[in-house]
Amino acid sequence: MMPLPTPAALVGSPFQWVTLALLIVVIFAPSLVPRLGRQAGRLLRAALLRRLGIPQSHPQTTRPKAEAQVLPPEHPAPTLRAGAKQPIQQRPARLRPTAVWPRVVLVAAAATVLLWYLLHPR
Repeated sequence: MMPLPTPAALVGSPFQWVTLALLIVVIFAPSLVPRLGRQAGRLLRAALLRRLGIPQSHPQTTRPKAEAQVLPPEHPAPTLRAGAKQPIQQRPARLRPTAVWPRVVLVAAAATVLLWYLLHPR
């Protein structure tokens, strides 16, 4: 039986903690990545300007109001002939949904190989 790690063994460098936090965000909340990138860019730009001694300007960010335009459809909807029950143009046949199991097998195989490589005693 392996001994439990001591708290001193769990201490990492700040870079390791930031990397771990980014991996968690990318895995569990990928929609936050663009927001975090913009915020990090602003912070880095502000720090660089402060180091160079360039005064920072804070412009008023007023966004123009969005105007909505309703455009007519590019292709008119198919119409019915007199007395017909089906439209003149037939809808294209839908593609058959693909099976999910090949992707699951591929991901499981890749995860197995990576775990074996990482956890295999040398």
